[in-house]
Amino acid sequence: MLSTFLFSGEDESSHPTMLPDRGFQWASERLFQLPYYKEIQGKNIGFFGNKTSLATLDRLIEDDQVNVQRIFVPEHGLLGMQVAGEEVSDDLYKDIPVISAYGYGARKIDPKWLVDLDILVFEIQDIGNRHYTYISSMYLQMDSCADAGIPMVIIDRPNVAGDLVEGPILEPMMQSYIGLFGPVSHGMTMGELALFFLKEPYWMNGERYKRLGDDEPFHNVSELDLRIVPMAFYDRNKGFYQNEEALQHWIPTSPNIPSPEAAVCYKGNGLLDGHEIREIVRNYSQNQVQQFESIQLPGVKDQQELLDFIDSCKTIYPFPGVELEPKQNITTGDWDIISFRVKFIGEYHSVLSILAIIYTWESLKHPGNDNGFNNLEQFDKSMGNNWISRALIYTEKYNFSDIAQLIGMDETLFREARQPYLLYP
Repeated sequence: MLSTFLFSGEDESSHPTMLPDRGFQWASERLFQLPYYKEIQGKNIGFFGNKTSLATLDRLIEDDQVNVQRIFVPEHGLLGMQVAGEEVSDDLYKDIPVISAYGYGARKIDPKWLVDLDILVFEIQDIGNRHYTYISSMYLQMDSCADAGIPMVIIDRPNVAGDLVEGPILEPMMQSYIGLFGPVSHGMTMGELALFFLKEPYWMNGERYKRLGDDEPFHNVSELDLRIVPMAFYDRNKGFYQNEEALQHWIPTSPNIPSPEAAVCYKGNGLLDGHEIREIVRNYSQNQVQQFESIQLPGVKDQQELLDFIDSCKTIYPFPGVELEPKQNITTGDWDIISFRVKFIGEYHSVLSILAIIYTWESLKHPGNDNGFNNLEQFDKSMGNNWISRALIYTEKYNFSDIAQLIGMDETLFREARQPYLLYP
């Protein structure tokens, strides 16, 4: 199967697990090597990317054997400056048109911008979360390329969280731009995801996510000529952390994801929309930016109360891979902040961690029919179902271990479904 989807002309000797052992190599470097380079050489190309892939874009622009005709960008824009949800306008970059795929109702490239191109090259550093919109954007651009009848090249990149699969599977009626498919954390690279999107109509196609303004209920993704430039010697268990240079030169994937740790914490803390416990961007305990690595508990003032709450959380869940640190809010003087100090990313289950905190909060602060949800619809949309919120509300009826067990069954199901599309050991 792998030989079908990797570049035409690639034999077993160039498979990422078959190369002479020269150590990890970025796919963006391999793009400019044979056999991959011949797929862009002499071609009119479009490039879909952002700040994390500017180095590749600049190299393509400077290459006199490649003609970059258009640049397409997702949420947050080419330079990653727009805040979440803000419309991205069209622009110019080095005199090349930049066309937004996140502006004024549009979430995908109009095929009219693709039909005169030979190929679309896609490279973005994702963070491995379902509710982070880059995977939805990739899926929709796959559909656009299929409609336009041009190939799409995925320049693969590591998953920040490595191989970790976590969270409940999205229910079909909950599918949206912030919830495309599968569990909250899929543990796959963008190239692997593209293969999954291409070949899994059960998971991806159907009436649950129609094209905008189109009566046809199915996306056209399965007709795409998909090509993937893989990384060499990528260890999926290490993820982003196998390359020390990459860690030292992390490029924020969006304004509020300044670090790999923030990316991993966002898996869980980013699900708090709709609950009175809130994720915070500014760390009030240190007066510095620490996006998504802290949460704030409403009405908690006393240090001992905060410590007791953390201890209560630990009675139902052990919080592997992370330390829950009580912090004082220097603005108010209240002890109402919990910071997450990530110790081992591969062990840190951010979704279960935040659900354990909500469960404990509901059982202590809102027993019975009262609850701390201020927007159930939004929480359910982010979570991908409505059963978890009900289990968190009625804590006297549901044990947290039962919630965790049901989520674990979903995780096992997805691990089996994704197995044929994994490119790396």
